[in-house]
Amino acid sequence: MRLKKLNRNQKGLTLIEVLIAIAILGMIAVPFLTALSTSSRGIIIADERTTAESLARAQLEDVKNQGYNNSTAPEASYDIIEVPDEIGNYLIKGLKKDGYVGEGDSLQIVVNETTVNPDNIVGVAWNATAHKTTTEETGIQIVTVVIYHGAKLVLTTSTYKVDR
Repeated sequence: MRLKKLNRNQKGLTLIEVLIAIAILGMIAVPFLTALSTSSRGIIIADERTTAESLARAQLEDVKNQGYNNSTAPEASYDIIEVPDEIGNYLIKGLKKDGYVGEGDSLQIVVNETTVNPDNIVGVAWNATAHKTTTEETGIQIVTVVIYHGAKLVLTTSTYKVDR
């Protein structure tokens, strides 16, 4: 086999040219892989939030379909729906009366270990005029559903239940 002789016009790549090409490729790859990682985390968070919203919506619809419970004013008890196994490690809890702090425009919902009820959803008697919870039966209850994924709080949402 004959080796082909290089002409003076033909040149190969030098080591420096190869190193520069690898460096340029690396500078392009790092931001691309970072963006890929960030978007992947964003998709996971969006999926978690969507699942939590779906569970909360299903729970609130279930509470609305249950009869109005005014036997234990200022707090009424409603059943928690069962979370399907294929969804994952999600927990549905209710917010007790001491989770509503303030009134009117300064009303806040405080979610912590002492304010959530893991056993059922809680309907709290609501004074619609003063925008605050009350100890008297008013025919309106505020119902707040708290959704956890594992130990992480994902979503808190509220609605009202009316005695019709």
